[in-house]
Amino acid sequence: MPTKISLDTREASEPRRGRPGWVVPALLAGVLVLGIAIGVVVPGGTPRSPDPDASVAATAVGEPMDQPVDGDQDEDEGGEEQLPTGAVTAGAGGTRTGPGGIPAGFAQTRDGAVAAATVYLEALSSTGLYQPVVGQEILTATGDPRWLTGQSRQIQAAIATEARALGLTAAGEPPAGHVVLSTIRPTWGAYRVAAYTPQAAEIVIWHYLERGVVPRDGDPPPGAWRTSTVRMTWTGADWKLAALPAHQDGPVPAVAPRAAPPVFERARLLGAAWWLYANTEV
Repeated sequence: MPTKISLDTREASEPRRGRPGWVVPALLAGVLVLGIAIGVVVPGGTPRSPDPDASVAATAVGEPMDQPVDGDQDEDEGGEEQLPTGAVTAGAGGTRTGPGGIPAGFAQTRDGAVAAATVYLEALSSTGLYQPVVGQEILTATGDPRWLTGQSRQIQAAIATEARALGLTAAGEPPAGHVVLSTIRPTWGAYRVAAYTPQAAEIVIWHYLERGVVPRDGDPPPGAWRTSTVRMTWTGADWKLAALPAHQDGPVPAVAPRAAPPVFERARLLGAAWWLYANTEV
C-alpha cells in the first residue's frame, strides 16, 4: 500500500519565533523526502515521472510472451494442465489403400509420420498378424521392403513368439470354443514425436490395448496401458516400418478400467511434448 506523505504547509509558512533559520532546511527536507518516496530523483537532482510501461517492457525482454513458461502444456480455466491437440486423426491420413485394406500414401511431414505410425501400430496389433496369409499382407503394407528382406527370419520368429504366448496354433487359430480378440485405442492416449527428419522418424504412442484368447461367449480380454515406439524410414514414396514396434508397460492412469482418462490426467502422467489426436476420446 503506498505510503501517505503529509506536508504541514501552515507550519512551513509560519515559522516559530526565535528560530529564523528553520524554514529553508525544513522545506529542503520535505522536497527530498517527497522525491525519494515517489522514486523520481535522478543524477543531477532532476526529477522525472516513472514510466508506467517499464515493468511490461522488462517482462517482454526477459520472458517471451509467445512461449509457454512451463513446457508445452496448456492450462484450462481451472488451472489444470492440458495437452495440446494435434492435427492427426488416428486411423486415417493415407491417400490410398494398400494391401489388406491398410491405408497408405502418407505425407512426408511430421504429421504424416505420426499418422503412418498410428495406422501401422493398429495393423500390427490386429489378430490377422498371426495368420500366415493375412500376416504377410500386413507386413507388406507396413514394412520397408529392405527391412522385410533383410530381417525376414527375425520378424517371423518374433510374431510366432507372440502367437504362442497367446495360446494360438501355428496357423494363428485359438483353441476350440475360443476366440482371439484384439482392440487398440490410441485415441484414449497421446503421441510424441521423439525424432524426425524427412528421411526417418521415431514416434511414441501411449495407448490402451485389449488382447487375448477368451471363451467365445465370454468377457473381453483384460486390457493394459502401454507405450509403443514406432521407427520408420521414408522409402521415396511413403513411410514404412524400419523395425517391429517396441513396447513397454504403462504408465497407468488413475481411471476406471476400460475408460479414457481425462486430459489433465494424461498431462500429469506424460509431461510435456505429448499431443492428443484430433479425434481423441475423453
